[in-house]
Amino acid sequence: MPEMFATYTRPDGGTTSDNKSPKAFVAIYLQEQKETTPKEMELIVQRMERFAESHALAVTETFIEPLNTRPHAVAHRAMVTSLRGRRKRYLIIPGVHHFANLGKNPLAVLGDLKAFDVEVLIAGHVE
Repeated sequence: MPEMFATYTRPDGGTTSDNKSPKAFVAIYLQEQKETTPKEMELIVQRMERFAESHALAVTETFIEPLNTRPHAVAHRAMVTSLRGRRKRYLIIPGVHHFANLGKNPLAVLGDLKAFDVEVLIAGHVE
């Protein structure tokens, strides 16, 4: 069955899951934006990976919520599933506005993740 969410593939053909860190599971989550080209999405992911590196983290996996996917949150649910059972968990997002289409208040989504003991890092303006 094909995946209903996007996992970023690097230009060299590897996926972000090739960067496994034995110490922590580090996920990137973002939603596609209107009028963002595939090249621009690649640059956004690269900036977020550099942000992770600046915090001594190696990205394990990247989840991108497709723009017109119904129901929303397919990539978000996959990301939460990947975070389960890990001791050290980090989530890197560009900003809480990337939780806007998940069906509840973005700050509530952030609170749920924090209650789940996920350390959320906000990369800021990478778009």
